[in-house]
Amino acid sequence: MSEHKSHKIRIEHIPQAKTRCSISSKKKSNMVLIWIMVFLVLLTKIVIAIGIVTIYALIYCFGTDRKSFEGFDHFFVIYNDKNNEFADLIYISEIEGWEYRITNNGDKVMLYLNNNEKYRIDENVDRQMYSYFRDIMPEREIRKKKER
Repeated sequence: MSEHKSHKIRIEHIPQAKTRCSISSKKKSNMVLIWIMVFLVLLTKIVIAIGIVTIYALIYCFGTDRKSFEGFDHFFVIYNDKNNEFADLIYISEIEGWEYRITNNGDKVMLYLNNNEKYRIDENVDRQMYSYFRDIMPEREIRKKKER
């Protein structure tokens, strides 16, 4: 059994490596949908609706976009929304198994580390993260499970 290397790390100390997967709090698909809504509302010529949808679109598009997950070849980083100085760094070598869970409250990834720890990712989990885990460690996927 290898020693535990995963830990909280200051963001400036994250090792440099080529990013394989990056997920942020803003989804590009949401931005496209919002601007389509702005265009459709403009066609209706309802002034109040135009103002509300345009303000929402501007706030969404120009508001802060935070990284929530970055995946690399040998490790991945989960950024903390509450404390932007630290992130969780988890090495792939320390993961015995992982599970992608589809729930009514959003998708989740459950990680089973080699020191009998469990680590749950439940913020901004999507198919892109699932694809990353399938590419990087397909043999360690435990099972797919649907929760209620």
